[in-house]
Amino acid sequence: MRQVARGSRFQPLFAPAMVLIVIAALIAWVSPRSLHPLNLLQTLKSSSIYGIIALGQTCVVLTGGVDLSTGPVAILTLLLTSDLSRGHNSPLVWIIPLLLMLGAGFGLLNGILITLGNVEPMVATLVTASIVQGFYLIWTKGAPKGVIPPSLRLLGTGRIGGVFPAAIAFWLVLSLIFLCILRKTRFGRCIYYVGSNPQSAYLSGINQNVVVLIVYMISGICSVIAGFVLGGFIGIGTLQLDPMDYSFTPLIITLLGGTDFVGAIGGIEGTMLGTVVMGFLLNLLTLFRVATWAKYVLEGVLIVGILLLFRIQRR
Repeated sequence: MRQVARGSRFQPLFAPAMVLIVIAALIAWVSPRSLHPLNLLQTLKSSSIYGIIALGQTCVVLTGGVDLSTGPVAILTLLLTSDLSRGHNSPLVWIIPLLLMLGAGFGLLNGILITLGNVEPMVATLVTASIVQGFYLIWTKGAPKGVIPPSLRLLGTGRIGGVFPAAIAFWLVLSLIFLCILRKTRFGRCIYYVGSNPQSAYLSGINQNVVVLIVYMISGICSVIAGFVLGGFIGIGTLQLDPMDYSFTPLIITLLGGTDFVGAIGGIEGTMLGTVVMGFLLNLLTLFRVATWAKYVLEGVLIVGILLLFRIQRR
């Protein structure tokens, strides 16, 4: 069994750090003003939604899985929040718990398909993604209604002390919580052991299926939380967002941070750095006025490139 207790948790962050330096140098060359501290905060704010989803994705990938239903769940959260609240704060008392349970339910569905149905994670989560997309298209009938309540708007657009974006602070707090869970708790160790060698984990008394179910539920909950923040950014329910953008970009962040599909390699530290790298990369693409289709091509190239690097490292 691979040694997972320490080494894989503290994967070298050299590669993503170097990528960050290169991107920052390119940004400084194209638009030096973009490296002003206030602009840097805005850059990180734009990637914080992806970063929140990536926290749950990291837990999933550490077990050797993947969750491609995150984007549709986040969009569903945005649409239901705007429609059910109609811009009022008071309904959030029951809307937030309801949607968190709904996100956990979709994660549970993913976990059941994978553990009991023996369906490949990519296929299982794509099935769930299709179900979620179909549900919100039926719900909205192609015409979303309502606006996001002021309290959630503060989460997306508010600033602490008039300077530091609340969305970044929220992402940092969640990241620290996940960091403590993976590094300091028995459940965190179980995630690494399941990703390292499921059979050995079973012999050690760890129920692999339960761990897998929980990490997919966590991923679903993270997607819902990201949907709340996304609603705070946008302010209204809309079908103009690409749900797969909120599936693949967090996955790229996870991989950029050094978390490997083989499982048990990587951690939250890398995902946090990957979120920063993604923010800078998106800023660079904006400066170069890269078209949306080209961004998708770049994401595909990044995934293939990172996987090839992981394969080379394992040899």
